[in-house]
Amino acid sequence: MVRVGYKLPFILEPIKNDSSFGLETIDVTAEVAAATNAQVRFRWVGDFSWGWAVDNVVVTAPSCLNPSDFVLGTGGITATSAEIEWTDPNGAGTVFDIEFGLDGFTPGSGTVINDWASTSYNFMGLTPDTAYDFYITANCTGGNGDSELVGPISFLTAFECSNYGLPFNEDWASENAFNSCYTLDNANMDTLSWTFNSFNDFDGDGTNDNVINIFPQAANVAKDDWIFTPVISGVANAVYMITVRYNGVDINATANESFELVITDSPSSMATMQTVIGSYSGITQQGVFGDMTGNDFLTQAYTSSETYTPTSSGDFYIGIHANTTAANSDVFLVSSIAVSETLSDNEFERNAFSHYYDENSQTLNLESSNLPLTGIEIFSTLGQSVVSRSLSKKSETINVSDLSPGVYLAKVEIDGNSKTLKFIRK
Repeated sequence: MVRVGYKLPFILEPIKNDSSFGLETIDVTAEVAAATNAQVRFRWVGDFSWGWAVDNVVVTAPSCLNPSDFVLGTGGITATSAEIEWTDPNGAGTVFDIEFGLDGFTPGSGTVINDWASTSYNFMGLTPDTAYDFYITANCTGGNGDSELVGPISFLTAFECSNYGLPFNEDWASENAFNSCYTLDNANMDTLSWTFNSFNDFDGDGTNDNVINIFPQAANVAKDDWIFTPVISGVANAVYMITVRYNGVDINATANESFELVITDSPSSMATMQTVIGSYSGITQQGVFGDMTGNDFLTQAYTSSETYTPTSSGDFYIGIHANTTAANSDVFLVSSIAVSETLSDNEFERNAFSHYYDENSQTLNLESSNLPLTGIEIFSTLGQSVVSRSLSKKSETINVSDLSPGVYLAKVEIDGNSKTLKFIRK
């Protein structure tokens, strides 16, 4: 810390003292932190004024230094906790006062931890997908007092991945969900990998569109990169429909992309069980960047759907494996992933469930012989929920006349079990 006494420039006015004095305190901690030997230099740039003077210069070091270098601890960040470590430059015996709260809270109104005798702290009982701040003060031994109040230091808790139920439609609304719940595997260990992209307005509507992409910084860079969905609890003989929307983009060269849809038993390119359910190549750019007439990248994107039926119950993952060869590689993006579940017909046959679509009345009719129907949700082929209702009777009629003509999937629930059926609204 430098304290400087200085003399202000003389002002030419009658009957006025020609000088006055002040005290200036300047914190140079950051400037000298990495220096073995440091000097303080004073420079005055004159403009024909009377002059400038410096006297009584004192350089002092704080007796209790601030904690610094905040990083994630070994516990990392979860949906309900965050472990943070820091460096204490004061040596042994220092304890810390910590206060934390929601992002932007005012010190004095948060949760306080006094006399914490460690250089790491695990914040517990937090809310998922929520931003927090904390402040910290070092209390030094030997009568050296306290450091300055340091903060705010901010962190964001992880997204709660168990929120991914079935069916789900991932349109990348949350970057935190991408970071928390999806697993990336850069199999060829180059600098290229899947990334979250929220920087482009693909359809020209004035709002940026979120996608995930692999964006080489140069043309013709080979891809061998995986992204895995959150874990799915599979049911034996159920049918899982996976729908992916994707596109190639000409940025560095001409895109001619390829990828596979793979079911695995762990989120890794080295998973023991790997079942390829779809393989695609020749993916060229469809649409025009920023087009506002419906000819944009997203509207014109490819759509592919595949099904997977596990023979036994257990967890599985859906992997998208980008595997474009160097000669054909440019930008490859995925705009959405939808997953729906249909339990085996046997589960519903025990209850003598039946259904039919009446084209004349535009109604979907459901019948259950023993147990009442408990719910229905109807999805478009893009995985968007267009109807969601609770049901309570053995016989139900669902009016779908408000839906646009097209193919739809209806998930019907009975006593905790579900069946997905397809119908065409003409």
